[in-house]
Amino acid sequence: NQGKPALELLVKRSFRKIKVQGRYTPHSLRHTAGQLMYEKRIPLELIQKTLRHADMRTTMIYSQKAIDLGYFKRMKRF
Repeated sequence: NQGKPALELLVKRSFRKIKVQGRYTPHSLRHTAGQLMYEKRIPLELIQKTLRHADMRTTMIYSQKAIDLGYFKRMKRF
């Protein structure tokens, strides 16, 4: 654990403590937050400000992920 930022260690310990498995980092939690905000129909401009993205194209990644996910969910019906 030497060399890892304190926040990353805190995230890993917290998830281990509640017995959630997976590879979680502070950055992956940012992605989750962005995706959840998009799914709740929060305007992209507010998501951009919340996540401090300088470029809207970075924020648009969340909309594209949601579009792709919706597509694959609909395709499962066939």
